[in-house]
Amino acid sequence: MKHFSPTLLLLLLIFTLFSCSSDSEDPTPEPDVIAPTVDFTIPGASGTGGSRPVVVSNQIQINIDAKDTEGIAKVEAFIDGQKVGEDTTAPYQITIDVSGYTSKMSQTAKFTDYVLKIVVTDTSGNTSSKEQVINIDNALPLITEVSLTNGQVIGGDTNPITFSAGDNEGLSGVNIYINDELISEIIDNVYQFNLNTLELADGENTMKIEATDLAENTTSHEVVFIADNTGPEIVANSVEEGQILDEEFIMSTTLSDTYSSVTMLIVTLGELNFFSAGVDFPAGTDGQVDFNLNPEDYYTGEQILKITAFDSLGNTSELEIPIIIMRKLITVNFPEQNVNPERISYYLFASKMSGELLAVQQVSPENSSATLRTAIDIGVNEDFMLTFADQISGRFGETNELTTIQNITRNSFKEINLGPRPQFRSQFNPVYPIQFGLDEAIWSDQGEFWTLSGGNSFDTAVFGQSHLLSSGNPAPNQITIERFQNISNNLQSQRVFLSLKDRNNGLSSYALINVEDLSNDFIIDASLFNTYDDGYREFFINDTGSGYPESAAAEIKIVGYLNQEDFENNIYHEMESIGYGPGLPQSMKFWAIDIFEKHRNTIRLSNTVIESIGEPQQSYSTLDWNVDFTFANNEFSIAANSNNEAILGQVFISDDIALHQGTGTFTVMNGREQTYKWSLIFDVNQQDNVILPSLPVELESWRFHENYQSQEHNEKQVEIRKYENLSSYDEYLNQIIKDNQYWYLVSPKKEIMYNSGATGAYNNPNHFILD
Repeated sequence: MKHFSPTLLLLLLIFTLFSCSSDSEDPTPEPDVIAPTVDFTIPGASGTGGSRPVVVSNQIQINIDAKDTEGIAKVEAFIDGQKVGEDTTAPYQITIDVSGYTSKMSQTAKFTDYVLKIVVTDTSGNTSSKEQVINIDNALPLITEVSLTNGQVIGGDTNPITFSAGDNEGLSGVNIYINDELISEIIDNVYQFNLNTLELADGENTMKIEATDLAENTTSHEVVFIADNTGPEIVANSVEEGQILDEEFIMSTTLSDTYSSVTMLIVTLGELNFFSAGVDFPAGTDGQVDFNLNPEDYYTGEQILKITAFDSLGNTSELEIPIIIMRKLITVNFPEQNVNPERISYYLFASKMSGELLAVQQVSPENSSATLRTAIDIGVNEDFMLTFADQISGRFGETNELTTIQNITRNSFKEINLGPRPQFRSQFNPVYPIQFGLDEAIWSDQGEFWTLSGGNSFDTAVFGQSHLLSSGNPAPNQITIERFQNISNNLQSQRVFLSLKDRNNGLSSYALINVEDLSNDFIIDASLFNTYDDGYREFFINDTGSGYPESAAAEIKIVGYLNQEDFENNIYHEMESIGYGPGLPQSMKFWAIDIFEKHRNTIRLSNTVIESIGEPQQSYSTLDWNVDFTFANNEFSIAANSNNEAILGQVFISDDIALHQGTGTFTVMNGREQTYKWSLIFDVNQQDNVILPSLPVELESWRFHENYQSQEHNEKQVEIRKYENLSSYDEYLNQIIKDNQYWYLVSPKKEIMYNSGATGAYNNPNHFILD
């Protein structure tokens, strides 16, 4: 008996069961012998599956359509029998890199035929295949002769770009991209297009030309270019918006352009083109152009200064600057201490010779200079006048002082430099005056005409013996000295000069006292005085007969300076002041003393005034001149004759004058209690009438304005002057007025003929400009 293993028995049992079931239920299936169907396409290649070869590029993408009822196991690709790809998952696609295959035979330059075979295997192992003869094209298209180069700068809306493109088998398309955006497709083999940079941002941009051949080989050519649609940057270095242009200056302009060179500059003012120049400033650099601009060549008023710059691409930039063209009249420079605590307001104003206002400017203490300019077109050689107007709150109320310089031209007289001259307050500190004792013994056995006097920093009470007070303030046998407070600088006398004169007996003495020694317990006695009995001298008078009868009188004043510094700053001590009249004497006696280093004297003979350096000369004659005037409608009509010797004329108006008579009072009007005064100088050889300029509205509230409107002036005076060493009015302006010099530092002598009407008195303006 044959033995079977348990395993074998189990297998036999299972087989028997299945055999019985099969036999009883289903027939045995037929084996799968049906091959799958297959087709494929190569995108971009036409005629796949035909008898003619198709041309493919260096990379083939094959889309395969494979079907089978039982399922596809795999899809394979073969080139000339060599497997080159496989796919097992639908949809079936195989990509083949054929860049390593030879495209053409070197001997014949013809394409090499390759057989592309696609084999599909189903799950039962059945296979189907399809073949296609292919030619492999590995040659890329060519893009050459591109007219736009890397870094090239272009601009505008018209920039024709040309290039060449080709392929050994032909092109299917050429596309143009700007900054990766397609802007043109070329299909007509005309390889050019327009590049509009106005649609681009200035700076770097990218152009790409992309050419595709029939085998879908693609070549691209990129160019990074510069778009420049902006003109040069313009910086006006010397002119700003709203600036007033009133004198010739060098205008400086900086030009620059980031991408292109600057080639041209044009400048216009209003409608006039006054400057143009070609330049060559490379891109990325600054260039400067300087040129003269003279406002005198253009109309006054508001104008537009336009600067236009061009770059090498024709881009332009414009800078428009609103400016104002004016005529500069004159500049007045003030000293460092332009301060007066009594001043209410201070103005400068300029006028035409007809009186029409040209310009006005208020001057503040902090001003170091003031420039008057006008929008009225006045020629450089046309005369005009300048007025200084000072409103002061003095001891006796408001006073107004005006001084006018006429016959100024912009061409010849451009600047006045006011020096720091001494200016003394009228409302001084209550600790002034100093009152101290007077020893009556100095008066004993003397005549009744003894006098006391001080220097110009002081106001000293003047007494004759018969005028000594018996009561009041100062008390009997006292003297009062008021020292004026200097408000402009530290220049003032440090000594008081006192003199005693007995003119009847020809006796004299003097005292020179240090200011620091004075106090209320100080006593003036005889021991302080030095006798100087040989100080009396005499000069003789020759009357030419040209004087005015109503003013036939004589005066003499002599001042002394202790040193050269005092002389240069006009810090003097009054040595003598005496008058004679009525009628002219044959001679005049005066007292002089040689303790002073310098002297200055003033002699008035009738209507002649002669001032000179040193002591009076041996003899004097009245001037053989004449001057007369009428006044109406704020205009002086003047008739004068000086035998062509006078160079300067002056008119003067004021209200009533109360002459200073030693009462101890002092006002800003230099010892005269006035509410206003106005002095005007002019070129006597150029005009015979003087028009008072119209007052600016800023002066309408001044106390003087009412008198100006009504033309009621109690004092009116006209004078003509001659200066030694000065031959013309222009010389006077430039040597004396321009730098605010004391006249006697320039000319050792001046001679005056005046007419003050019925009063006969001489009104010396003694202004800080006119002295």
